[in-house]
Amino acid sequence: MSVEFYERMLEEWLPGAMFPSEIWWLVQAIKETNPDVVIECGRQDGYSTRLLAELLKDTDIKIYSIDFDEDKARLERIKGDLSSFNVECVSGDIHVRVPEILSANHGARIAVVQDGPKGWEGMATLLASVYSSDVVLLAQHNLHIGHESRDMFDCLSPSVAFYEFSDECRSLHDFRKLEVDRLAGVSSNRAIDHSSLGVMRLGENSRALLRKRIEDNEGKFGVWNPIKVADAWKVKDFDYVSRLRAGMRFSMYRFKKR
Repeated sequence: MSVEFYERMLEEWLPGAMFPSEIWWLVQAIKETNPDVVIECGRQDGYSTRLLAELLKDTDIKIYSIDFDEDKARLERIKGDLSSFNVECVSGDIHVRVPEILSANHGARIAVVQDGPKGWEGMATLLASVYSSDVVLLAQHNLHIGHESRDMFDCLSPSVAFYEFSDECRSLHDFRKLEVDRLAGVSSNRAIDHSSLGVMRLGENSRALLRKRIEDNEGKFGVWNPIKVADAWKVKDFDYVSRLRAGMRFSMYRFKKR
């Protein structure tokens, strides 16, 4: 990635979106694991979607980008912006669309990137995906320091989950210094002093290790149990997590730290 491209990413960055450094980390992991399909969960204004599409344009990867799309004008604007890329905008509930897309693309190599539902709710669908042998990468955004879900993701991951701790990202660390300086004066809805994008690279053995770690920690997920989610998907019950979320809408869970 050139300095010029990185500068452009910083100029276009929107509060709440992935940091350019996080997108760089994600793209390197995607290229390393070589998926046929990327499922992006959560699109907002399409900032991350377009950058992923641009940075992967020299591959044959198909990107499915999912969001509720209640703002139809925004959706049409984003579709127009992405029209020259191999991106399909999918409308609907992420928790339902992910297993549908996994099922429809059985046999392909798949990366699941969660930038929509947060914390334990998001992890329920994300980690259930690992029970598909097609999944080669998992990523979740908004895993902030101090959140229990970040600690869980970090402990479960068979590889280094956050780029601050990777010895292979020295050039990225230089970009990161520039990023922190540039964004220090920008209004943001999250801390800029650490990344919150966790990434797991999965091969046959690391996928088996991740499943074992999930099973060893099953009691810590509470109602957001990825094993039960995966079992529901096996019988085409793709609404399972959506029903859980509906039941939690007015509970104290909504006020708990993730």
